[in-house]
Parts: sequence; structure tokens; C-alpha cells
Amino acid sequence: MLLTAALVVFIVTPLVALLLWRRHHFSYFKRIGIPGPKPSIIWGNIGEYHSMPHYKVVEKWFQQYGDIFGFFNGDVPFVVLKDLDFIDYIFVRNFQNFTDRGVLMILDQSHPILGRSLKHERSPRWKSIRSALAQGFAGAKLKQKRTLTQEKWTCK
Repeated sequence: MLLTAALVVFIVTPLVALLLWRRHHFSYFKRIGIPGPKPSIIWGNIGEYHSMPHYKVVEKWFQQYGDIFGFFNGDVPFVVLKDLDFIDYIFVRNFQNFTDRGVLMILDQSHPILGRSLKHERSPRWKSIRSALAQGFAGAKLKQKRTLTQEKWTCK
């Protein structure tokens, strides 16, 4: 009897707490009103996301959920946008609020070479790199790219 109680207290209770926390974590997009694929309580959307080339999965989700949706790569939340004006608003006009990007793959960050790649850089080094790269994304150049991007997305 005492052994059963100990098992419940030390194994079942933390497991139930973990599952409840995961369920709460994976309901984030639903709570804030962003549509997206329903995540697995253990893996998120990693199975579907890696089941075919990423661009095909994202295009499928754009068709299902519209121009903005959220998904979980493992337990890391991602928001995907198709609205170029909103992307411009975030990355150009408000980039000071988005200098550090979220974690993509924890293992990549600990790798001696991959951890220093552009996708893992953080402030202030990222700010200096971004300033150098920003010249390639000046207004006129973005308008040219926007036209090409819109043509690509509208051609089926």
C-alpha cells in the first residue's frame, strides 16, 4: 500500500503535471486566435513538418489556414506570414524589437561551427551583421523583390 502511494506521488503525479503543462503550451496559438495544424502533445507538428519538403508543407498549411498560421517545430512555436506588408512592418520598421531570433535547433547552437552561423547570432553581433545586410534590402530593391515574390505566389 505504501509502495503504491509512493509510485503515485513520485511517478504518476509529475507525469500528469507534465502532460497538462504540454497541453497548455501547445494550445498557445489557439488561445491567441492564430490558426494552425493541431500539434501532438509530445512532438508538436514536427512529424508533419518533416514529412515532405518544408516549402510543400508550408504551402499546404497556407491553403488550409490562410496567410498567417502558427505551428510547433518540436516544442518551439513558429508564426508563418504571407502578408508582405506585415513582414515589412516587422523586419524593417520594427526590427529593433526583433533583433534576436528564437531557438531553431538547440543542438545546432552547441555545435562549435554551426553555433556561430548567421541564424544563431544574437545582439550585438547580429545588429552589426544586419546593418551590413540591410543595404541589400533597401526600398527600391525590396519593391523589385516584392514584384517577383507576388508573381511567384500568384502563379499556380
